[in-house]
Amino acid sequence: MLKIKSAGSTVYGLRAAVSACARPDDVEVSTDHGHFIHGFVVEGACDADIVIIPFDMLEDLDRRGLLAGVRRRIGHTGIGYCVPSGATAPSIADAPGLSAAVLDAAALYLTTAPTGEHMLACLKDIGLRSEIESKLKLFDRASDMLTALAKEHSAVLAFGPTTELLAWRKKGIAYGGSVPFEFDVPLAYDAAVLARSARQDAAGDFLDYLAGPEGLLHFRDSGVE
Repeated sequence: MLKIKSAGSTVYGLRAAVSACARPDDVEVSTDHGHFIHGFVVEGACDADIVIIPFDMLEDLDRRGLLAGVRRRIGHTGIGYCVPSGATAPSIADAPGLSAAVLDAAALYLTTAPTGEHMLACLKDIGLRSEIESKLKLFDRASDMLTALAKEHSAVLAFGPTTELLAWRKKGIAYGGSVPFEFDVPLAYDAAVLARSARQDAAGDFLDYLAGPEGLLHFRDSGVE
């Protein structure tokens, strides 16, 4: 059985692509924070044939000689924002709108993933460093953040990868939209076969399917561009 470990931003499209493939029972999908997957591969503790993580993390694995040489671009994700289903999502079209939304929020949820780190830096850059200290809550994973957000009844504002937020629209959150262009940071994701894989030929063939027209269609439907 081929094993694929994906970061959260790409796992929704991956699962759909696997379900649509000729033999879905021959592929096992699991997910984790991209940073954790990268660390597991470096430590030799990643039980997978294929990983899908941010481009820069795969670059590091490549430099370490941990990839088999078969690598494909999956696409990129942007940053969006959301609130609990019972709340009204603010309109965030520019920097003043972002500032107002953050100041009006009862709490601010971010992850420790690259998108969360980027948004935290942006908020500090526009002068909100002291204003967010008392309302900021950080989560290791977007799934943990959104699980907590769905249980909220106040105007909590959360930022995360668009694909993650879109997948939770019927699970207790209301999607507000994408952050303004100047605050967005498209994050590229690549898929690669690991050098430790005992099924490199089969993994390479499946990677060609994932990065081909049929496979990519499912990623695009999930919000990966």
